[in-house]
Amino acid sequence: MIDGADAYWADRGGGTVMRCPTAGCPGYPEVLAEGLTRPAAVAVQGACVYAIDEAGGGRVVRVAR
Repeated sequence: MIDGADAYWADRGGGTVMRCPTAGCPGYPEVLAEGLTRPAAVAVQGACVYAIDEAGGGRVVRVAR
């Protein structure tokens, strides 16, 4: 998901939600959420990033941008 100057995505293998500037990621992407079992479906609204953790019934995870 790209919103303005940043790209956001779920890393299923690492169990994380990540962010990186679209102009180029300096070093490593920023980890916004970790410890998820099967993160997916990232969305951005206002000051928050949302992702679905498909394990455990599909709970919604919310973190600050």
